[in-house]
Amino acid sequence: MKRFIAAIIDIVLFYIFNSLVVLLLLACLLNSNLYIFIDLIFNFYMVIMIIILFAYFFIADYKFSELTVGKKIMNIKPYQHVDKIKFEYAYVHTLIKITASILWPFTLIYFLTHNNTMFYDTILSIEIEN
Repeated sequence: MKRFIAAIIDIVLFYIFNSLVVLLLLACLLNSNLYIFIDLIFNFYMVIMIIILFAYFFIADYKFSELTVGKKIMNIKPYQHVDKIKFEYAYVHTLIKITASILWPFTLIYFLTHNNTMFYDTILSIEIEN
């Protein structure tokens, strides 16, 4: 249950940050009279979201040893069977997490039916310390 709450915390923080980025972009465009680009922001809103989500997960994986803000608050410590998180691992883990986020209903069903583990835990040999 702690992991589920950590995910909710991360989602809330992500949407707050994402909204701030989009509002900042809109404010800059409105102030510079580049109204034509406002449509682009709305058209590429999902792309902007995925880029921000990728950055959030990648930085958490690569720089903070898989500790997102939600995991830090909930005192969850993932354990990966390597000494140091490598760039390639962080990249693959981030792509899998984004896929899991996009397919969240299936991810949630899997999580609830497989003893509170994510499908990518098995793929990447991740264990959660209690």
